[in-house]
Amino acid sequence: MATFVLVPGGWHGSWSFEAVTPLLQRAGHAVHALTLTGLRPDDDNAAVATANLDTHAATCCGSSIAPTSPARRWSGTATAGW
Repeated sequence: MATFVLVPGGWHGSWSFEAVTPLLQRAGHAVHALTLTGLRPDDDNAAVATANLDTHAATCCGSSIAPTSPARRWSGTATAGW
């Protein structure tokens, strides 16, 4: 089956995918729902103050789930706008 990496939009975290994660898992997929740097409940003030597009890209691309695979699926939502 596929591996899904779910990336939330601005001011959201992995909790945004609580409804869809179990559905994908029951279908046999591996699911990694991310919370980006600066938005995690345990991030300190310095992490929050310095979080930007670069740190968010590093969270996604620098994680252990980032290696490419033909079975890997990425899903993201917008950071700005409606």
